[in-house]
Amino acid sequence: MIKITSYYNQVINNVRTVYNACQAAGLTMIVPGFMWTQGEEDMRTGGNKQSYGSGQWDPFQYHTKLKNMIDSYNTDIKAITGQTQDVCCFSYQVCTHTRYNRYPRIAFEQELLAEQDSRMLMAKPMYNVDYNPSDYVHAPSGTYRNMGNHYGIACFKKFVLKEKFKWVHPIKYTLNGTTLDIEFSPCVIL
Repeated sequence: MIKITSYYNQVINNVRTVYNACQAAGLTMIVPGFMWTQGEEDMRTGGNKQSYGSGQWDPFQYHTKLKNMIDSYNTDIKAITGQTQDVCCFSYQVCTHTRYNRYPRIAFEQELLAEQDSRMLMAKPMYNVDYNPSDYVHAPSGTYRNMGNHYGIACFKKFVLKEKFKWVHPIKYTLNGTTLDIEFSPCVIL
C-alpha cells in the first residue's frame, strides 16, 4: 500500500486527533466512509505528464491507485479506531472526456473498481448534468449540491438500510437500425 500525499497524511492525522478527543470524552468513534470527488485532472492531461503537475503519475493506473488509496485508508483508519467495519469510498463517475474528446478511460476505471470492490460506491454519474460553458469541465454549483444529495442517499442506503447500493448505469441496450434504446438501472432522481 502507498501513502498518497501530504493530504493523505493530514486526513489520517485528523482521524487520530478526533479519535483521541472521543477517547478523552469517553466516546467511541468509527469512520464508515469518505467522499472522493476527483478525476477530471487525470482526464484533462490525457497522459501528458508535463501537463499534470508534480508527482508520480501513470495515465493508465487510475483504477489501481484509487484502490490502493482505499486500501490505505481502510488499513490506517482501522488501526487508529480499532473498528472492524470497512471504510467505504463514495464517489461519482466523471464525464469530462466529452470536453476533451477523449476515450472515457477514467470513467470506465471508476466503474470497474465499483464492480470489483464493495468498498467503492458510485453515488452519481456525471453524464446527465450540464457543465459551465466557460470550461465544460466544472458544473454549476447546484450540480455539486445535487452530487452531495446523491452521496447522502448512497450513505443512507449502505449504512442505514443495509442495501447493496447500485449506481445509475446502463444494464441493457437494443439496436434497431439507427435507433439505440438504452435501459438504465433503477435510480433516485433529484
